[in-house]
Amino acid sequence: KTPATGPGWLELPSIAESDGVEFHSHDMALSGYSGRNYSFLYDSNHLVAHWVAYPLNTGLIGSGDRGNDWGYDPDIPQADQPTLFSGFSGSPGFDRGHQLPSADRLTLASNAQTFYFTNITPQLRNFNQRIWASFEGRVREWAASSDTMYVVTGCTLDNSIGTAYDNNGREVTVPGAYFKALLWYNSHSTYGSRYVAAGFYLEHRNYSQPVLTQDMYMSIDELEELTGIDFFVNLPDKVGASTAAGIEAQDPADYGGLWGL
Repeated sequence: KTPATGPGWLELPSIAESDGVEFHSHDMALSGYSGRNYSFLYDSNHLVAHWVAYPLNTGLIGSGDRGNDWGYDPDIPQADQPTLFSGFSGSPGFDRGHQLPSADRLTLASNAQTFYFTNITPQLRNFNQRIWASFEGRVREWAASSDTMYVVTGCTLDNSIGTAYDNNGREVTVPGAYFKALLWYNSHSTYGSRYVAAGFYLEHRNYSQPVLTQDMYMSIDELEELTGIDFFVNLPDKVGASTAAGIEAQDPADYGGLWGL
């Protein structure tokens, strides 16, 4: 099918649906906010989502404890989802890795949705518990200095590094890499457009140190070349085509004060 933009939410990339690949979104209601929790492009052929997109700020993060409420996504047939009440099996051992992190949604209802099996991918334990967890914490820190940060978290499947198995022995594709596209906005920012963007791409492997290295940072344009995904397709309607193109071409090193480079 032809890629579409879907709703006008700033975090959304282009939506390329095909056989077994469908766009979905989940809503939530918080004090002072009622609307989307996150959106995702789910692939029932591989039993993982290609990407999950969501807004992030201190109000949406909230406070509380993660619920560990593992369960099926009510919007998708159970037959099209992995069963992961007790995690993955398969060598060398995989965690149930969230695409929208549980810690990004610490109010009860919104947190429970992060435990839907459609939000989970098989991640190497070293990767999930060290560099990826550290990266997720950095993203929350960056979001705390924004009015809102718009996030796309995703994985690549065409370079899969293997197969994991759900509780019923069904095959689940293990991604070859993970990425994030970030669009930071602060209405009081001294940056020209008040928007700053950066892309990140990490090979799915074990890392000796749980820290991002400079080669993992890139412009949105560069991340689009690596993934084949058109990110932030609604940004031109917000700021104009020329300004949007400039934002997506930004070198994160030029905004080192924000990204910690």
